[in-house]
Amino acid sequence: DRLFGAQHSPDLTSADVFGGKLWCEVDQDVNFGWKSYTEFLSNGNTCLKDPRGFHKAVRGMATPSPNRVGAGTALLLNLSPQWYNAYRVTGFEAAQHREVFMKHLAAAGVRPRVQIENAGEATFGHEFTTFLRPDGRRVLFVCANPETVGTELGGGNAAHLKTGAIPITLKFANPVRNVRDERRSVIMGSGDRFSCSWIRNEALVLSFD
Repeated sequence: DRLFGAQHSPDLTSADVFGGKLWCEVDQDVNFGWKSYTEFLSNGNTCLKDPRGFHKAVRGMATPSPNRVGAGTALLLNLSPQWYNAYRVTGFEAAQHREVFMKHLAAAGVRPRVQIENAGEATFGHEFTTFLRPDGRRVLFVCANPETVGTELGGGNAAHLKTGAIPITLKFANPVRNVRDERRSVIMGSGDRFSCSWIRNEALVLSFD
């Protein structure tokens, strides 16, 4: 509490946290056969919803609550991340709600190494993975992270995977050198912006110094 500038009551009960009989927001036994995130997170849910679309954890506390600590900030969001995961697969517009969490990283100066410039619905669900090769070059994969589905009997697979090639522009936070499209064996030069064609159910693979 001292770190986050907060004051939790030692007498909290489950009714004070999310607001139900359980110390969590969703009764998973009741919602075992859920069909969608919205159904799963809404059925029988008695939580208070923050105006930004997330359930409050401790009902009587503020959201968020920043506290200056030394040269930095300790931030008690007091929000459940359950809807953060739901918004991740709902679509580009819904995913903007996640800025409630992400904006604090940006304010602290954290920048992604690379991002898709003017990303939108067509590129929604993309992610980046990088590896360092023994020769010192980095390999960047641009790939889709689709929703996966399954049943209580097991199995399951990727759902709603997008296909087809689209043009994208990769914007690096810092210039990179000697970029090569590994799948097409094309040298792309050096700089901080690169125009590529991404087949969305495949990985775009670049290497650079």
